[in-house]
Amino acid sequence: MVTMQEAKETASKRLSDISGCKEFTNAYMFFNPRSENVIGGFDMPVFVLKDGGRLVSVLEYYTTMPGEEEQTIIF
Repeated sequence: MVTMQEAKETASKRLSDISGCKEFTNAYMFFNPRSENVIGGFDMPVFVLKDGGRLVSVLEYYTTMPGEEEQTIIF
């Protein structure tokens, strides 16, 4: 199981200026001020799976492994 801090380090490889995280039952979704409510484009949120720490896109997450949102954390 990947911690939120480990997942944030993984997400920072693809997304800069991370400002928050939405925790789901099976993943963390990281966003910055430009990407929090964006579905496409360069600055879209990224997901890191809790099991294994794999980085996945918004599209892959929502179409193949959606989980329930648990909480939003603002850094």
